[in-house]
Amino acid sequence: MADIEFVLGELIALETMIPTVEGTPTDLPNGISGNHNGGVYIILNTYPYTVNTQNPLNPNRYMGVTTDFQSRFGQRQAACFELGLERQVLDGVGAFLGTVRYRNYGDVNWQDHDGYNSNNNELIVELDGNEYDIEHIFIKSSHEIFGGTITNTNKIDALTNVGDYPLDIYISWQNNNMQQIRNCVIQPGGQIV
Repeated sequence: MADIEFVLGELIALETMIPTVEGTPTDLPNGISGNHNGGVYIILNTYPYTVNTQNPLNPNRYMGVTTDFQSRFGQRQAACFELGLERQVLDGVGAFLGTVRYRNYGDVNWQDHDGYNSNNNELIVELDGNEYDIEHIFIKSSHEIFGGTITNTNKIDALTNVGDYPLDIYISWQNNNMQQIRNCVIQPGGQIV
């Protein structure tokens, strides 16, 4: 069984990307500001769920891969400024940042993926001799594990395990300094649709 794990940190609230007073410069949130590392991220939007408890909506997620967290979220911050969004629009919206590690069938030790600085459309990892797109695995497994809705428009087609062994996918994150973990397994020839 090949394993791949998306190792995420604590939730970073994103409403601080927008200043409380219009026209006042503001920095990116701690954890993003100055973070020029590459990796994976989930943007989690619980806003409709927290506001409308009579008819709650499932939280929405957007999963991505970046070569530079500060640059990626700086672009999103600029869009918020240009659209004139008010701070409360991002109330209930946060991001988890992290990395990817994997191991092949029979391997004990994990290997860290370090190719975030390659072409983001082709982030390939070889698992049990078969190539898989990391971002595709991340998008499909996140939706399978957490449910809700997603706003990704690329790499949402079925994810098929083309290997001879099960593919075990983990997503772990920190919650109040406690590690949380969920997983899903794709059997050989199986799919997440």
